[in-house]
Amino acid sequence: MEQVDQCYMEDIPAVAALHAKLFQGADAPPSEQLKSYYTRVFFHNPWYDEQLPSLVYRCGKRKVTGFIGVIPRVMTVNGGAITVAVAHRLMVDQQAGTPLAAVKLMKRFLSGPQELSLADGANDLGRKFWEGMGGSTAYVYSMNWIRPLKPCSYAMSLLKKNKYLRPLAVISWPLCQLADVLASTARNSPFRIQPPPDHTVVEIDDKLLRHCIVELSKSCCLRPEYDVENMRWIWDFIKSNKHRGELKGAAVYNADNLLTGAYLYYLNQRRICEVILLAARNDSRDDVLDQLLTQASKQGAVCVFGRFEPKFTQSFWNRQCLVKRGSWALIHAKNAQLLNIINRGDAHISGLEGELWLRSPRDIL
Repeated sequence: MEQVDQCYMEDIPAVAALHAKLFQGADAPPSEQLKSYYTRVFFHNPWYDEQLPSLVYRCGKRKVTGFIGVIPRVMTVNGGAITVAVAHRLMVDQQAGTPLAAVKLMKRFLSGPQELSLADGANDLGRKFWEGMGGSTAYVYSMNWIRPLKPCSYAMSLLKKNKYLRPLAVISWPLCQLADVLASTARNSPFRIQPPPDHTVVEIDDKLLRHCIVELSKSCCLRPEYDVENMRWIWDFIKSNKHRGELKGAAVYNADNLLTGAYLYYLNQRRICEVILLAARNDSRDDVLDQLLTQASKQGAVCVFGRFEPKFTQSFWNRQCLVKRGSWALIHAKNAQLLNIINRGDAHISGLEGELWLRSPRDIL
């Protein structure tokens, strides 16, 4: 008999085996690290709720042939609390002879008690499937902003990905470094960064991060709710995600010691800076973005990118940032007001609220 069922702890080995088969092509038993990841994310997260569980698709003798992970979150809309369900890692074994498993899993998920469903790491296929199930795409949160800091070095880092062009990148590296120095110091260069005067930065930790999100999201209709416990949990998780790079971040204060903004990012071995949080007061966005670019440049980054923040649109234009498509942000809500709030960019949905803070499938051994 085939059915959608709640995922239990004893299903974790089967779910991990499904992951290994689909993403690693492995028929061997899944690693303990992989099983530990699924246990930690879907059963030991501080928002775990038995009324909003992850789901599995069973067939035959309760064999798991499909899975959709669910992470409950709490957000507020104009001060009123709502339940959000973040979907992560929809997986179905196409060789199991259960062609409707994905449809049934998604239908059960979307019919849950949550007011808002969210997935913001989707590819093109996932987007089409989500929309076919009645959801929609939040285009404004489906873009990335990119700001080269050392344009020649950044271009060479892209060339290094191609084995045929890698020798050219190595040979031209000294010339690129010289060109980058000129680009970043010339008076009228679009790549020159001017840090704002009379501002200070304070290295961020979990307590300060929570304070920053609470204060800087007040201008948004839809905003997340964090307490001390769940903020500490997600902080420990993102710090341990070394596959993304070294976690860095700061709170920004003006001359009057007023909190004006905050940022959080990973700096990887390729010296690419991936921003997962960028927030600021309405009158301070240019200054906060300048501080982020300045700090990243000092730490040797060749490029900074992150998910597009609608309230920073003017600042991105002012700082010559590029905009391109990122992963699709997908939403589903029973209340049209929620959809309108998100689609007009009046929501604080950073890389910490959806699924972007989690590991990619191939980063888990």
